[in-house]
Amino acid sequence: MLKKPTDTSATCFVGMQFKENHVGLLSQVKYFMKDISSKDIFVNTTTFQGSNDGSSYIDLFQLDDNLHEGWNYFKWEDTADQPKYRFYRFYAEA
Repeated sequence: MLKKPTDTSATCFVGMQFKENHVGLLSQVKYFMKDISSKDIFVNTTTFQGSNDGSSYIDLFQLDDNLHEGWNYFKWEDTADQPKYRFYRFYAEA
């Protein structure tokens, strides 16, 4: 569980990786937001990204004005668009 950051002045990220020679195929991303006092620190600054090497990332989607407390979703409707990467992360710049 991640707690609300006390310092919002720096770049930060949280992510996951699959073992070597494996990728994760995503059809949707679900994430839970709790105690949002202001969406401004997330909207248009936080991006979900994918990478195969862990150093150069591709933007997959950005948090937008639809962000709300509770469960949020992003879904790829077309299977051809579903990302296939070894590394995934939420990345934010202050």
